[in-house]
Amino acid sequence: MTVVVTGDKEIERLLKGFPEKLVKRFLAAGMKRIGQATTKRAKPKARKRRATTGSGTLARSVGFRVYRSRNRPTVGVVIGPRKGFGRWVVRETVGRRKKRLRRRAVGRNEDWSKLRSSRRWADPTNYGHLVEGGFTHKQAGRITKQPYLAPSLQPSEALAILKQGVREAINKVKS
Repeated sequence: MTVVVTGDKEIERLLKGFPEKLVKRFLAAGMKRIGQATTKRAKPKARKRRATTGSGTLARSVGFRVYRSRNRPTVGVVIGPRKGFGRWVVRETVGRRKKRLRRRAVGRNEDWSKLRSSRRWADPTNYGHLVEGGFTHKQAGRITKQPYLAPSLQPSEALAILKQGVREAINKVKS
């Protein structure tokens, strides 16, 4: 989802008269507020669907990054799974008759030789977009989408949060 704010009258009025460097700083503060609000709403939606089958790695990795361009007065925010949050996940059967399937993250201090099940590296940057949009698997067939980012923030809410963040940044500089 892309939200482009060009020519919003209230934001232009607030930023009028400030140098470009400060304008970028104010817009970055507003974008940071958008990123915080979106990740706060997206993490619970990205949580493991059932306690027995998910590891929670995707929910841990959801985050944001604010960027500014050097040459143009462009400020933006990227929201989604972050790099560096991958971990080893074990798929094992538990229960009295070994019928329930469970996935869990494996710690570094755990004895790997005692694990009777297979382990794999789960990196959310590789599969986050597949969870969001759904996909077709060769053996399993169609996997339905489970959106966690798109319903987290509507464009009208983003604009209101941006205005509030810009106002707060301006007030902080003025005082």
